[in-house]
Amino acid sequence: MKFIAYLAPFLPLLVSLASAESCSYWSDFDKKTHRGYCTTPNACIDAHGFVVDDRCSGGSNNKCCLTYYCDGAGSLTGYCTNTNTRGRNECSRMRGTFRSNRCPGPTNVKCCEGLFG
Repeated sequence: MKFIAYLAPFLPLLVSLASAESCSYWSDFDKKTHRGYCTTPNACIDAHGFVVDDRCSGGSNNKCCLTYYCDGAGSLTGYCTNTNTRGRNECSRMRGTFRSNRCPGPTNVKCCEGLFG
């Protein structure tokens, strides 16, 4: 019973993820297909993901969201995100730094690396 009470606040998120349209993106970066889910760009950035256009149905505010963790220098870790205003703000808020050539995705996707965790 305690487990169900613990999950109750997360049920709307779990239901939305379970029912979300899936999407994929082929990347020349690592020669792989990456799988994601369709959501709003803001929700994707908030989940430390990055957005890829033209992979989802449902209009201009429904984008493919992918998550990819990148290797940082030394003991640093990172996650890939878009370098738009919201992505920059989130990376700065976490005291991260953008690094190029560490992420799959469009050219505006960079590794936000820092001492996260």
